Amino acid sequence: MSALRSAAFVLSLALAGCAPLEPGRIEGPNWAGPRETWMDDPTPPAAAMNGVSGWALLRCRATATMRVTDCAPIAEAPPHWGFAQAALEMSPQLVLREGSPDYGYALPEPGEYALIPVAFCPQEVSEACRTASRQQSARFAARVKQIAELIESGRCAEARPAAAALGQPLYTALVDRECAAQDAAG
Repeated sequence: MSALRSAAFVLSLALAGCAPLEPGRIEGPNWAGPRETWMDDPTPPAAAMNGVSGWALLRCRATATMRVTDCAPIAEAPPHWGFAQAALEMSPQLVLREGSPDYGYALPEPGEYALIPVAFCPQEVSEACRTASRQQSARFAARVKQIAELIESGRCAEARPAAAALGQPLYTALVDRECAAQDAAG
């Protein structure tokens, strides 16, 4: 299975409005982490000062203990506010757990990739923001699955423009690398 195909396995992660799991821990739809390791407001400073909410999508490899490693940002919205970097900085604390209906229920196998959407929402609008972020990231993830199927079936000529049409340069570069590797393998 190609790395991109396994990346199509999607897990949800929404940081804003996290619910208490147990004292000292917080959780989102598909993750949990120790409360003391999270910043009070992980939103990038410029975005926070300007009241900008957004989301980022990480591509991470699952470990045997369901921690994540080898994370790389593949999308962010809106761009250039630092959401991808902020999500990447949070990734060492993530522990994956079974998912929500929007992103699949099963955990990835160790070594497989997972797509992890992270929402950055001001406290006063967190529920509406989380809903919008999940909808946007779910639409993006559905396209990622379709593009992964194109690559898996050797149709990179269709996959490349489909990835470019999503308007996420980080993801377009990932698809280009996957297709180049497939082309080199013959």
